[in-house]
Amino acid sequence: MDTEKTKAYYDSLSSGDLCTCDYCRNYYKEIKSAYPTLAEYLRKMGVDIEKPLETMPLEPEADGTILYTAVQYVVMGHPLRFHRSAVSGVHIGIAESHPMTNVSDEHFVMELWPIRLRWTMLVKSGSNQTKKRRGRKPTPLCAFFGYSRMMTGMTIGLRLVLLKR
Repeated sequence: MDTEKTKAYYDSLSSGDLCTCDYCRNYYKEIKSAYPTLAEYLRKMGVDIEKPLETMPLEPEADGTILYTAVQYVVMGHPLRFHRSAVSGVHIGIAESHPMTNVSDEHFVMELWPIRLRWTMLVKSGSNQTKKRRGRKPTPLCAFFGYSRMMTGMTIGLRLVLLKR
């Protein structure tokens, strides 16, 4: 892992590079205060917890929370010194699959799971608010979930497959 290159990568990302769907905006808004120990752990690796590569949320629940079955982050360098761990009840490992990163330097994608946050967004039924990130199409899962709010059965089926992973 290269902490300095990882920090430089995250410093180069602006809010315009991030997804703007309600699921991701909720994550950016809530994650640091909900998991301060995890945020500090990632910061020591150079990772900005408020700038994930991908989030994989379920639907908001009646209790006012939302479960993110996994969240992914880019880490620069080789994962040689990376060890699977857990912080604040969140597992941390290397992602087996992930969206394209468009990063040419050596890197890997770290995955965290599960993360439960307060749901603070108003859902706009049937709208897709995903925005391009760094000149590429919206991330696949985020774009899918944004487009699929009205296809409940298909969405639940896909999410169950992801949870069994």
